[in-house]
Amino acid sequence: MSLLDVDPYFLNQKEVITSVTQLRQMLSDRDDMLHDLRGVNPDVFKSVGNNMLKELQQARNLLQDIRDSINIVRSNPSRFQISEMELNNRDSFYQSSIKELEDIETQMNTQTANQRVQFTFQPVPIPQEEISPNPTFQLEQRHEEKIDQIADNVNEQLQIGKMIIDEIEEHSKIIIDLDNGIDNANDAMKKVTNQITQLIENEGKVPTLLVAGLSLALIVMLFIIA
Repeated sequence: MSLLDVDPYFLNQKEVITSVTQLRQMLSDRDDMLHDLRGVNPDVFKSVGNNMLKELQQARNLLQDIRDSINIVRSNPSRFQISEMELNNRDSFYQSSIKELEDIETQMNTQTANQRVQFTFQPVPIPQEEISPNPTFQLEQRHEEKIDQIADNVNEQLQIGKMIIDEIEEHSKIIIDLDNGIDNANDAMKKVTNQITQLIENEGKVPTLLVAGLSLALIVMLFIIA
């Protein structure tokens, strides 16, 4: 798409700014790798470097398009409604962006030449004072231990509660059985009483020895049944 159709500057400007931001982030990532106490992983380090080279080239291509569009407008001012002040602003953006890309590339090359970049991952010893847990870590560890202890106590109380509930249920069954036995005994007592009463009525007002013996036998049977 030519400049005659649409002004590509603002789109190219946005993409250049995005590329520079990404390059700065990748530069920071490589710097973190160089300061990692475990050493530098060369594969990851080089992979980030390759991505930076691609991003640098892309940004330079966009800036070249901006440079070309500025030259076209200045060569044919009557064909474009772009002021000289706007062209100067665009030219300033081009110059500052080119300088920033050069600065990023210089830093990237310095990182690549660092002696810590090796072909194998070589962890470096960590000083004793750095591996000792800091106060914050110790405090968090104590909190975790207390939480675990509380959880154990809660589980223990739950087990005790379950045992108590089971025992109550067992006693409840015994009480229910006892109540049923009492009810049965009452029914049997009433039945015996009725039978004794009937015998007394049959013998007359004064019970004989036979009636008394039978009554005693019925009472004994009542207790056996109960």
